[in-house]
Amino acid sequence: MARPVRRAITAIVAAGIVVLALPAGSVSAHAGLDESSPASGAVLEDSPTELVLDFDEPVETTLGGVDLSTSDGNPIEIGAPVATDGDPSRLVVADVPSLADGVYVVLWQVTSSDGHPARGAFTFQVGTGSGGVDTDALVQEALAGRTAARSVTWTLGIGRFLAFVGVTVLLGAVALHIVTTGGRPSRRSRRVWSFALVTTAVGSVLVFVLQGAYVTAGGFSDAFDLGLWGDVAGTRLGTAVLVRLALLAVAAVVVRRLPTSRAAGVGLWGILSVALVLTFSSTGHPSASSPAALGVALDAVHLLGVALWLGGLVGLALTERSPEPDDAAIEMTARRFSVIATVAVPVIVATGVWQTWRLLDSLSDITATTWGRALLVKTSLVVVLVTLGGVSRWLLRHDGAASIRRLVVTELAVGGLVLAVTAGLVATPPTPPPAAQVFSANLVQGSLIVDVSLTPGRIGSNEVHVVFSPPGGTLQPVLSAEARMSLPSQDLPAVPIELVRDGPNHYIGTIQIPSAGDWKLDVVAVPQDNSTVLLSTTVPIPG
Repeated sequence: MARPVRRAITAIVAAGIVVLALPAGSVSAHAGLDESSPASGAVLEDSPTELVLDFDEPVETTLGGVDLSTSDGNPIEIGAPVATDGDPSRLVVADVPSLADGVYVVLWQVTSSDGHPARGAFTFQVGTGSGGVDTDALVQEALAGRTAARSVTWTLGIGRFLAFVGVTVLLGAVALHIVTTGGRPSRRSRRVWSFALVTTAVGSVLVFVLQGAYVTAGGFSDAFDLGLWGDVAGTRLGTAVLVRLALLAVAAVVVRRLPTSRAAGVGLWGILSVALVLTFSSTGHPSASSPAALGVALDAVHLLGVALWLGGLVGLALTERSPEPDDAAIEMTARRFSVIATVAVPVIVATGVWQTWRLLDSLSDITATTWGRALLVKTSLVVVLVTLGGVSRWLLRHDGAASIRRLVVTELAVGGLVLAVTAGLVATPPTPPPAAQVFSANLVQGSLIVDVSLTPGRIGSNEVHVVFSPPGGTLQPVLSAEARMSLPSQDLPAVPIELVRDGPNHYIGTIQIPSAGDWKLDVVAVPQDNSTVLLSTTVPIPG
């Protein structure tokens, strides 16, 4: 392998490791719980016969499931989750045994369409004699420690990066060889192709063996759990990686015996390239969008364009550093690569912009997430890469192929950074977390004035404050107060809010809000004997 090419590859790997080693923000998955039955915080007269969980996108439970336990932490055996009516986003846990009165904790863990874990917890109550239980503490305790070890997430990121680098170099370098020189490749080219094959395989194996530990919040030792391997193989990501490894075995045979006919080579390598990139695109963020087929197809075209561009640069560098340089051959290769890049770059930009528009709810959200900020970094690097390519093309036209040798190596190093950021984007959700929207309102019914507030005003645990101003002034306390919330649009039953007196006519309570929507908040006050007042308002919870 020529020294400049070796240096470029070393720079790519080093740049990728540096980027992936940077501290990352918290990662959450796409999949979210839309609603459940029983609902979060529900108080039931009788024991439920099943648990129903509705998610906002198709999910897998092979590496997860649903657990039920008492408020004391004692597990209760329930049925395995199954999809109903062919809807992979709706899960039912059947055969829930008869439950005694008390508070129960539901802990769910699923894998979203793009391979990322999603988990959550909520409580419900059977009977009305379990007051005083801190349900927020139960939920926090259930979720404690449900994050994979840093060594797992970091190594998994390295695996994704190696797979991206390897497949990019392999597809682009071989394609450039087929459409330009053809025939028998040089020993140096074969070495680089073999390096790319091995790199892709190693990265893919790392992703496969670490996916189980990542999803189940395990440690590095769990990567060697054969049982988890079997579970991973049953997921969409696991199947895609196994298919990829099989395709790499076919590619290893093809690159050793390339067809002598250029047309046959282009056709065979084109089919193999499309199949390989689909194993990446079918498990990425686009696969979780709707329609998924369009997202996967666009992402595959995007990745093919990147491979032809960056992998072609490696092939160009190999041609320029051949042991017996042929100026005419080098000139032809450089010019044909220039044509390929001229087509690939607009395709990459167009598909990238389209995917960004599809994945983000609003372009204004691009700075609100780690994904969006990383995308801006990637875009800046691509601008630098396009600029270097433009300079190279100008030099190629005016001074010949020999004038762009150093720029090619520079382009490869910047391309490595692009691939490293791309590997990080795969592991980061593009949608921002629901924004907090503190709610407050002043309600009046007759001579009774009530100030209510709900903080932080988003899905999850919220604190409710109720302050009364009864007739006669705030020093005259109301006799009692109750509150409840319901979601009429989804027919969710009213969830009671246990209010605790915190001062003269000041009550505080908490509620777990399971889904977004316009919630109805009812406050029932008894300001004096034989007098009950109902005050209602609508509380918008962002999604």
